[in-house]
Amino acid sequence: DIVVISVPGPRDGSSVQPIIDAHAALVPALAESPVAANTRFFIVGGAGATLTEDGTMLLDTPGFPEAYKPEAQSFAKILDLYKASPENLDWVMLAPAPEIGPGPAAASYDLGGDHPAGAAVTAGTFAVATLDELETPAHRRQRFTVADA
Repeated sequence: DIVVISVPGPRDGSSVQPIIDAHAALVPALAESPVAANTRFFIVGGAGATLTEDGTMLLDTPGFPEAYKPEAQSFAKILDLYKASPENLDWVMLAPAPEIGPGPAAASYDLGGDHPAGAAVTAGTFAVATLDELETPAHRRQRFTVADA
């Protein structure tokens, strides 16, 4: 079984804490549940909590939009919750490139780890990478990133 969890944050200035709290309650509940033994949890993440080459979170770099910072900070905290989860919890988080926008899937895509795989990705490419990971898991208990090649 696969469960896809999307964690978009509000961009209207309201608190992201309810989303973080929900994951803080969800992670131990999932790990303690018999469902965890046969279920993979796929979390849709965001680019703001990915790392630059020097290890700085993208959200802490000059020019990062203030309106997106709370959402990016929530993704960082949520990722930490999953990283600290018991080993029996099979999870993966996919984050887009820093720029994601509408468009068809590219002919190919690049994958990365905690650092963006490239500068931009279309929604079509993000969808293809999601399906590829769901159909043929290549990542376990980690975040990875995708960008158009």
